[in-house]
Amino acid sequence: MLHKETKLITWAACAMVMLFMVNFVTAGWINQFGIIPRSVAGLPGIALSPFLHASMVHLLGNLVAFVPLSILVVAGERNRYLKLCLFIIVVGGGAVWLIGRDANHVGASGLIFGLWAYLLATAWYKKSFKSLMIGAVVLVGYGSMIWGFMPRAYVSFEAHICGAWAGYAYAYLTEKLGARAITT
Repeated sequence: MLHKETKLITWAACAMVMLFMVNFVTAGWINQFGIIPRSVAGLPGIALSPFLHASMVHLLGNLVAFVPLSILVVAGERNRYLKLCLFIIVVGGGAVWLIGRDANHVGASGLIFGLWAYLLATAWYKKSFKSLMIGAVVLVGYGSMIWGFMPRAYVSFEAHICGAWAGYAYAYLTEKLGARAITT
């Protein structure tokens, strides 16, 4: 039987694909619900943008990173996956809404960068064999993601930075402060 987290990863990936198909059929109409910074109309995009994609290449590129990084999070700390994703989506997406360029920000890359940063930061803070091995896999397999912090046209590097910041913050709050709170 599949863990509920595995089902959640599958559901999220299927939702991305299905929304892309709806978006394709409606000539991109659904993408208007991305994050539009500092706009009341853009607030729903904080929750919706990870499921919206501008093209098939955009969708596939995000799925190729989202699924394995999600599996690695579940392998490390299964019970944290949903809370981690919600934290990254809300805090990272909220930060994009506050500081992002005047554009429509869509895609799961903020969530992906959050998962990436969380896994690396957890390895740093926890230093268990399991977390260090997962961190090593992430560093070797996805180390080139660091270049995603560089500004590029038509790429929401703000989502990359804000998502990574949110993922790091979650690791800090749960590993660093959580451990200290237990021992004092």
